[in-house]
Order: sequence, then C-alpha cells, then structure tokens
Amino acid sequence: MPEEQASWLPAEWDTTAREQAARIASDLISVWLAVDELTEPTWRRQSSTLVTADAAELLTTVDPAELAPGDVTGPAQILQSPSPYLVTVAVPTTQGQWQVTLVRESGSDPWLAQRWEPLPEGRP
Repeated sequence: MPEEQASWLPAEWDTTAREQAARIASDLISVWLAVDELTEPTWRRQSSTLVTADAAELLTTVDPAELAPGDVTGPAQILQSPSPYLVTVAVPTTQGQWQVTLVRESGSDPWLAQRWEPLPEGRP
C-alpha cells in the first residue's frame, strides 16, 4: 500500500473539526486583509499555506496592493457543512462578513480554503 494511502483517515464532523475549520477561515481572512501590515512575499507565503493548490495558483494573479486592508472583528461562525470534507464559514471583519469555503481530503488532512468572498450586507 502506498504511503499516501496509509495516512488517509475518514473525516468526522466533531468539535475539533469545527474549531479547526473556523480557525483556518479566520486565519486566512486575517492574512488576506493584512495587506497594509505584511510585505508582499510574507502575504503570499502566509496566504498560500491556508489554501488549496488551485487557490494558491490563483493567488499569484492577485496584487495585494489593490486589496483594501481590514481586520477580523470576532469569532468565525460555521454556516453549513454538507459533509465532513466541506464546510462554509462566515468571518466578521471591519469590511463586513466574509464567507470562506474549506475542504479537506481526509480526516488526517488540514482544512484548506477553496474559495472566499465578502458576503452581501444582511447575510449572517
């Protein structure tokens, strides 16, 4: 059995999974909005460690100087989790709520952001 397969564990949707998902979503948005505090290489490095490979590739096209700075203002909130491998989280910021979609391949893998965007006003 290949070593990659040996480390795969089924994912569970438990307190630890919820806490980890909320933390990763909050960490990503904190870095995303810290464009006025981080150098571009630091911003890119810290952002890329929190996202999927596809999202990291898209990050190379983003100019952080064009992003508005902000701060996370409270705890992240789980909006939905249709499976233990996919979760959507809301993160409150000085810019309003951000929605982050996170995925993981197995219970032994970390949550990684696949998509993030500001929520329209009036959404949780």
